[in-house]
Amino acid sequence: PVSLRELTATLEMALYKHSLDRQIKEINNELCLAQVELKEARKDLEKKVQERTRELQKTNEMLAAEIEKRMKSEETLQKSQAQYRLLSEHTTDAVWLMDMNLNIIYHSSSVEMLRGFTLQEIMERPFEQRVAPESLKLAFKVFSEEIPKVEADPGYNPVRTLELEYYCKDGSIMLTESKFSIVRDESGRPVSILGEARDIRERKRAEEVLRQSEARFKNLLQDVQSVAVQGYAVDGTTQYWNQASEQLYGYSAQEAIGRNLLDLIVPPEMRVDVAQAMQQMAETGQPIPAAELSLMRKDGSRVSVFSNHTIVQVPGRMQELFCIDIDITERKQAEQDRIAREAAEAANQAKSIFVANMSHEIRTPMNAILGFAQVLERDPSLTPQQVEHVRIIARSGGHLLHLINDILDMSKIEAGRITLNEADFCLHDLLSDLELMFRSRADAKGLQLLVERDESVPRYVTADEGKLRQVLVNLMGNAVKFTETGGVALRVRVKAVEGKTVEDKASLWLIAEVEDTGPGIPDTDMDRIFDPFQQAATGVKAGGTGLGLAISRKFVEMMGGELTATSQIGAGSCFRFEALLAQAGDIAEQEQPALRCVVGLEPGAGPFRILVVDDIPDNRALLCELLRPVGFEIAEASNGVEALDVFNRWSPHAVLMDMRMPIMDGYEATRRIKATAAGGAIPLIAVTASAFEDDFEQVMATGMYAYLRKPFRTEELFEMLGKCLGLHYVFADDTADAPGLVKAAQLTAESMAALPKLMVEAMRQAVEEGDMVRLTELVAQVEKIDSATAHGLQVLTDRYDYEKLGQWLEKGGTDK
Repeated sequence: PVSLRELTATLEMALYKHSLDRQIKEINNELCLAQVELKEARKDLEKKVQERTRELQKTNEMLAAEIEKRMKSEETLQKSQAQYRLLSEHTTDAVWLMDMNLNIIYHSSSVEMLRGFTLQEIMERPFEQRVAPESLKLAFKVFSEEIPKVEADPGYNPVRTLELEYYCKDGSIMLTESKFSIVRDESGRPVSILGEARDIRERKRAEEVLRQSEARFKNLLQDVQSVAVQGYAVDGTTQYWNQASEQLYGYSAQEAIGRNLLDLIVPPEMRVDVAQAMQQMAETGQPIPAAELSLMRKDGSRVSVFSNHTIVQVPGRMQELFCIDIDITERKQAEQDRIAREAAEAANQAKSIFVANMSHEIRTPMNAILGFAQVLERDPSLTPQQVEHVRIIARSGGHLLHLINDILDMSKIEAGRITLNEADFCLHDLLSDLELMFRSRADAKGLQLLVERDESVPRYVTADEGKLRQVLVNLMGNAVKFTETGGVALRVRVKAVEGKTVEDKASLWLIAEVEDTGPGIPDTDMDRIFDPFQQAATGVKAGGTGLGLAISRKFVEMMGGELTATSQIGAGSCFRFEALLAQAGDIAEQEQPALRCVVGLEPGAGPFRILVVDDIPDNRALLCELLRPVGFEIAEASNGVEALDVFNRWSPHAVLMDMRMPIMDGYEATRRIKATAAGGAIPLIAVTASAFEDDFEQVMATGMYAYLRKPFRTEELFEMLGKCLGLHYVFADDTADAPGLVKAAQLTAESMAALPKLMVEAMRQAVEEGDMVRLTELVAQVEKIDSATAHGLQVLTDRYDYEKLGQWLEKGGTDK
């Protein structure tokens, strides 16, 4: 179906083309009339020219042969003159010989036919009385220039052609094309001047008719405002340039005429092809096909034209090339914009598909790596060294996942698939969390960490907390990573945005600066540090993806601000940004529940059957390893077809469904299950490695109960199953039968109170001073007294949770 806009554009183009065709038709009609006139004049003139040319050529050949003999004597000269007279009598052109004093020696009888004089009369008239005054001046000038050269140089034999006016007997004037050459004797001495005169009055009249026709044609073209018309000689020299050409190309007619079109409007890469096309037209007389061309304006810009060329043969002159150009730049640009838009949309779609595929391929094995690391952490049979190795695997996997998320974030930004998720939150808590997060890293490197919050900073604000946190983490993480001595400072303040509110809330500019005393960034690198995958030399050495600053700048721009940087080599760098947010009212403080380890279902519950559907065996094994020990019954399927079969035979209470699988994917399998009577009431949870949050809508549209993204945390899985099945769990801190490692990670007031007071005081001092080395040594000493308590303290130490460490140490200590 054709839209109204497309139909309107088509009609406008048709009307424009009709109008243009009518103008071109009128131009072509006028040109045809001129060509008919030219053709008639040309035929008559060419016929006479050919006849006279043949006669003159024959005469000249014979004269040249005679003159070439260089007559040895007067008798030989007279004989030659007699022969010359005989030949010259048979031509319609006037032929004569003059001595070096311009006296007539011989004149052909054609003078009577041409000018009305008899031979006797013309022989008696001196040269001055045969030629009109202006022509006489021209002739004398030429003779005065050439005769001295001829006399001085025996090898100099000039032939001069002049347009001269001769008197006729009836008083009229005959315009002639006259040629003069020198005749020498045997010794090479100039003895006479050979002259020829051809009547060119008819040719001149034909040329005048042509000139007038051209003038009418050019005047007609000059009035055509929408069509640029130019005329060129076959060598490319511009001879005509109408007003439309001036407007199209920017050159006035005065600037254009006389210049070669190859240097005027033809781009360098097209000049060879255009020159060859012009030569082909000149040789064949055939026009070249009309075509779309990209030509140059005076200012160097390009203009797209539809160009039509024709060749015109002008009698007595060289062929001429006429060119008609129609500006199609807007139409061409619109077409290019459409193509570019479609290409960009296709590229974005391809990028989204690529990112989704890469997300699935990367997150799927990461789900198994991090998931089994969580399983191993719960294994009570592991030694402390093995537990540490498992934690290293988990931390390394988490770091890799962070790098992957950076790449995916960049891809989502470029694909336009990331948005702000604004909500009310406590800004003070966010800044305190950042301070705790980076305090241990700074302490480990011996750096001073300062977090300065101006009194003007409100406690509660409305903004995208996640993106703001990511920007600050990226900037502070870089500062700590690249700084070896000195310190890192985070300074935050706000200023009001006058006259602007966001949903009836006062609008504020959050101004944050992260300054360090690191090595600094060279000026040569400052322009590219915000580009994706670009790093300064120090950044390359430190590793990473080179995406943190690029993502941070994009997030800041989404929040209405700008991220900038200043740096001095050897003194450090300062990154500064502004973000638009709104001041929020007080919100209820909700303490996040602590994550608890599930060890079983409450007594009397179940059994509950869970169908695990995933084409990757490792992912199925992970879910089975997490769910079976708790008390769930598990069945497995590797694709949607198997899932339908197991579902119909086994009647599970819930289904954990991977979305991307061979044979039949999770989308189709979910739709078929939900279409059955039994499946309508069964909760299905999507377990997917998709990269984009907006895929959530597509997944949930199939009838899913919930959405779990790989890699997931164990607590998230149990929480979702608990909600959809109404389950109650038994946790590790509720029973003495919990796995040893988990139990060891739990601290109690009694276990802390049993520790020596001096040891507790030493640990509290190490926490206050940020002395990680000392704190680790003291925890190792606790291991000798109570391994469970030592493990609990080590967990909090590894998490850098100094606030909770301080709280537990306040409860500990005995004088024993």
